[in-house]
Amino acid sequence: MRTILTFFLTLFILINSSCFDQQINLLKADVCIIGAGSAGIGAALAASRSGADVILVEKENKVGGTSVQSYVNNWEPGPGCSYSYEIYHRLPPGTKGVAKQVHPYDKDEPYGLFLISPQLTYNHSLRRSDLDVKTETASVVFDVNEFDNTVRQMLEETGKCKLLLNTKFVNATVTNNEIKTIEAISSSGQKYQVSAKVFIDCTGGAFVCRNAGCETMLGEEPRSKFGEPSAPENPGNSLNAISLCYQIRPSKNPGISDTVNQLLLNYKVVAHVTGPVGPDQRLTVNPLGIIDGKCIIDQELDKLYENGKDLVDKHWAKLHTFPHFKDYEFDSYAPMLGIRESYRVVCRYVLTQNDLLDGFPNQKHKDIITLADHPMDLHGENSSLKTLKEAYGVPYRCLIPKGFDNLRTADLRKIKVNEFSY
Repeated sequence: MRTILTFFLTLFILINSSCFDQQINLLKADVCIIGAGSAGIGAALAASRSGADVILVEKENKVGGTSVQSYVNNWEPGPGCSYSYEIYHRLPPGTKGVAKQVHPYDKDEPYGLFLISPQLTYNHSLRRSDLDVKTETASVVFDVNEFDNTVRQMLEETGKCKLLLNTKFVNATVTNNEIKTIEAISSSGQKYQVSAKVFIDCTGGAFVCRNAGCETMLGEEPRSKFGEPSAPENPGNSLNAISLCYQIRPSKNPGISDTVNQLLLNYKVVAHVTGPVGPDQRLTVNPLGIIDGKCIIDQELDKLYENGKDLVDKHWAKLHTFPHFKDYEFDSYAPMLGIRESYRVVCRYVLTQNDLLDGFPNQKHKDIITLADHPMDLHGENSSLKTLKEAYGVPYRCLIPKGFDNLRTADLRKIKVNEFSY
């Protein structure tokens, strides 16, 4: 009898343990945002501060997206919003600054060096249009860890935002042109099902929109599609190249031999270097495009990342031979690749090169919600539009995927600008 009772008790425990392992946390919110990069942060702050209940899902262990995890900790010059202003001024002293170029790219030393200047203020970084980028613009630089800490505090202060870090989007349930729920899973295996009135896709690869069946574009389109003067007649399949940024820090014993083999001496580098920030006064090195952008289509990101580290090792060995960097040593690879271009969502309105050429005063849209003055991010060198005379507006329709009612994309990188990704 005892044996039979033991058997059924064990069976009961196993069944319930199995059910527990498969248990899904059911969550409900007014707004569910997937991706806590720059776009997700802005969306979460705007919604939660207006009183909405927000769930913010992020697959990494920090907020900030590419700015933090890819070490692109450099805000390009351009119109700033109230959130960027607040973040900048809440960052602790010594972890932020406004930088100007002190060393231009040239043939013999092919890197731009942008160092923080105490004479510059946040307001100096707010314009790019109609300025000489090399001599007249300034950009914000910040410590990635303090950025994460500061933004998390801002989200927590709202009392309305539930942040799910280390949690990856898995699937969306769609009914009658609306997303009803999304499923996500944490790195520890915890499963979530989230229902919300509005879902906002702020992922770098438009993962939610693609999963839901939204129309997307990838690569170049012909000039005939949108009538843009810089578009190619016969488009190719190029994508902007991928970076793996890294940080270096001052050192009395840099640790790289003065003897560099001939292979590395002939290794060609180009770099965008910014800083210094943080307790170790680190500089961030962006080697720009070191991996073919098309690799994201058919190669695993983990393999691309390992390949990127090998390329970074060579890049730093060569960069270290230049005078500005002889007293520095390698600090760390960015935890994540810097992917410049991926899938773009087709929304109710497609922002084109013509909007950029018209400029804000000549645009006829009645639903413009924000301004920008950054030029197009080019695939190649087939366009002369590398600076703008004035800012242009972005209509709200650019954020509403075509054919969907309660889905938005707050990430301006997924707004279609011809074959260019912005």
